[in-house]
Amino acid sequence: MIAETLHPKSLELEVQDLRSKLHLEQLKVATMLNLTQSFNLNFSSNAILEIYRSAISEELRIPDFLLYLTDEQNQFYVATQSQYHETTQIYEQSAAELLQDYTKTTPLAAEHKLVFKRFNTVIPVLHKNQLLGCLLVGKLPWAQDALIGDMLVYLQSITNIVVMGNENKKLFKTKLTQETLEKELKVARAVQDLLVPKELPDTNYFKASAIYMPNSAVGGDYFDCQQLNEHEWIFCIADVVGKGVPAALFMANVQANMRLLIDNHISLKNLVEQLAEKVYKNTQGEKYVTMFLGKINTQSGVLEYVNAGHVQPFICKSNGEIERLVCGTIPLGIEAKLPFLNIGKTQLATGSLFLGFTDGVSEIMDFRGNMYDTEVLEQFVKQYYSLEPRPFNEALLGSMKKFSAQNEFQDDVTVLTLRRGAV
Repeated sequence: MIAETLHPKSLELEVQDLRSKLHLEQLKVATMLNLTQSFNLNFSSNAILEIYRSAISEELRIPDFLLYLTDEQNQFYVATQSQYHETTQIYEQSAAELLQDYTKTTPLAAEHKLVFKRFNTVIPVLHKNQLLGCLLVGKLPWAQDALIGDMLVYLQSITNIVVMGNENKKLFKTKLTQETLEKELKVARAVQDLLVPKELPDTNYFKASAIYMPNSAVGGDYFDCQQLNEHEWIFCIADVVGKGVPAALFMANVQANMRLLIDNHISLKNLVEQLAEKVYKNTQGEKYVTMFLGKINTQSGVLEYVNAGHVQPFICKSNGEIERLVCGTIPLGIEAKLPFLNIGKTQLATGSLFLGFTDGVSEIMDFRGNMYDTEVLEQFVKQYYSLEPRPFNEALLGSMKKFSAQNEFQDDVTVLTLRRGAV
């Protein structure tokens, strides 16, 4: 048998190919090791991307490449690229729309090359059919078909590491943000607990009860009831613009200022004027609070009040007549100096019931879109006003839940109910 012989030139090419493949494999192992260690050692994103860029640009000598990653909002951005920068903005605008249909390493479609003019190949990275990142490369410097295939596999491997590392960093950042938010919520809950009165008056001549249900972990509603002297009490119900932690912290500031002013034993008029100034000073008109403030003499039944843009409370008298409490001013915090201020004065006769509430009550909706508005509330009050405040509120809460077909309320819900009894 005659042995097959190789032409010296063919043998030289084969040896050259093997050396090139070996070199490529060595690069692959070294780069993957560097990238993996950089993630394990928690290198910065820029440092990791520099390792990746160097491997493509300097080791493989690929002149044109561009890597997309996604941010916390899953929006594409150019993470790193070759030195050609003039169309980066166009690329970011086009990426999400044009590259979503690529599911494997493949040549760039002809119509897409009109946008991505310097690139030939798309290397996508997906997870559960979601595109997480994508590498675009231009002309590859190694002409051999076999080596081009190996090079694309290499690029896919290191791109997978970078993209999945980016996803892990995003998850860690999200977890860190969540932990920070939970800490803020814990502080806000503690603040909220300090806001809500632990005890309300419960005597034969004056009783109070409240419903307080924040829509989230913390809310922007507030109520209070403080004794001034043997026969006088000051009470309020309020609602700040906004929800959640910012609203709760804003309300904490309002409450602290109001408690301070109450302790100074100033008139209701001066209290409202000074509170308006302090709220405006703290927010510069960017936030405001609606509030109903009342001062009652439980001996005489005289009720002085200010309605600062709040949903109108009402008094149900023993004969079933409803009186709405409308006198007052604009919401506090809109202007430093109130343009007008009217002090309301009425009588909370023996047996009468006061009902204050926030708009979270009057805006409760049923499945048809009907609202639990003031007319519905008035009908409820006329039917149940003979109840003491606590059972009245229990019945009211049951009525609201039934009306909303057991759905969660869409806003903070707060109710303050007062009854004056015989002295």
